[in-house]
Amino acid sequence: MKTLVHKNLHNGLMAITQGGKVVGYADEVVLEGVDLKWDAKKAAFSQSGNKRTVHCWARGELLSVKGFQSFKGRELATKSDIENFDSSNYSQSTVRYNPKRENCMMVGDSEYIGSPYAVFSATAGMTAILR
Repeated sequence: MKTLVHKNLHNGLMAITQGGKVVGYADEVVLEGVDLKWDAKKAAFSQSGNKRTVHCWARGELLSVKGFQSFKGRELATKSDIENFDSSNYSQSTVRYNPKRENCMMVGDSEYIGSPYAVFSATAGMTAILR
């Protein structure tokens, strides 16, 4: 099942959305086959100096979750064991986004459009695994 991930602006954890509903929050989430879902209208609102909004989500297949906290008793929809993904064997690049400076997510000096895997951490942010 396609899963969307974004950083929650209130609790600082990674929010996990499946089937159009937030199912919970986690300290770390790993997705496979990652691309971005972007809401240009919300991005423009946030960039114009107004209230912060969530306007970009990473979308992919859920591989791993650490520190999951259910939201309203909802459960994760997954086909396999999702606890054991070791990203230390892969080349990793930090992904950054600052809506005041950039109109897209960046890896180094290049626009980030997706990757085979991505790790989302409440403490370390987003890391793309580019292989």
